[in-house]
This record gives sequence, structure tokens and C-alpha cells, in this order.
Amino acid sequence: MQFRHTFSDGFGRAARFPWRRRRADEWLRNPTNDVAHTAHAWRAAELASPRQRRLLANTLREVAEVRARSGTLGGRYRPRHTASVSRRESLEALAASLENENQSVTPAGMLRVLDLVTSGTGPLWGTSVRALDDALEATFALLGARSNVRMPESQAA
Repeated sequence: MQFRHTFSDGFGRAARFPWRRRRADEWLRNPTNDVAHTAHAWRAAELASPRQRRLLANTLREVAEVRARSGTLGGRYRPRHTASVSRRESLEALAASLENENQSVTPAGMLRVLDLVTSGTGPLWGTSVRALDDALEATFALLGARSNVRMPESQAA
């Protein structure tokens, strides 16, 4: 398998120096910062890559499906994820917008989705529907994907 990239500060160097990734993420979290900044262009490309988009979309779909099916992830631990169960359609819409490779996304939006999925104390994994609604609205806005994806009417209360 051959791995190609065109950025001088490429993906391999970031793996050896995790502080580079953190620094780039801090810069890219601000949607007003210049994405083409040469020191962080590699991370912007990594975040917007089809692989990263599919990975996050599949994770969101899995969260929505598992919660809808059984309400648990299996085993004896049975967390209450009422927010993600009640907002399944919105999670599916977010996953669909990530999978649409013709639609451009912003690095700040991709970082927001990454935070939503990986933060164990975040609104995706909690019980507050209002907090998840706010997080999803902000995520859609940051992604730049809100123009053609609407929150389902049944959830827009």
C-alpha cells in the first residue's frame, strides 16, 4: 500500500510530534482563521479527507442505530442516552452530510464533529436533549452543511 501526500509538514511528522496536531487543531477550531495557513494545511486536509468523513459518519450512524435498537452498547453497563435516541434523525442527517463528498466541509466543523463523538461527557452521550440540539445546530453551522440539511420537523421543538 502506497501512501501519498503533498504537504511538506505531512501526516507522518504529525504522528511523531503530537503537539503539532494539537497546535494545528487549536488554530483550525476558529472558523475565521485562514485554513490555507501553510503550517496547518496538512491537518485541514487530514480532517476533510474522505476517510475521516466516512469514519465519523459511520460512528454517528452506529451511535444512532445501537441506541435505537437496544438503548445499550451491550454488557451489564446500561447507560441512559436519551438525547441520542430522541435525535436519531438529526444524527443521521449529520452523517449523511459528512458522507456527501461533493459538499465541502470546514476544518472547524470537522473538529466539532470529532469532539462530539469523542467527548465522553459531551451531549451526544448524555441525557440532555436541549444540549444535544444546541451542539448539533452549532456543528451543522460550523460544517457549512446547514444549507441543504434541515433538522427534521418532529425534532425542531
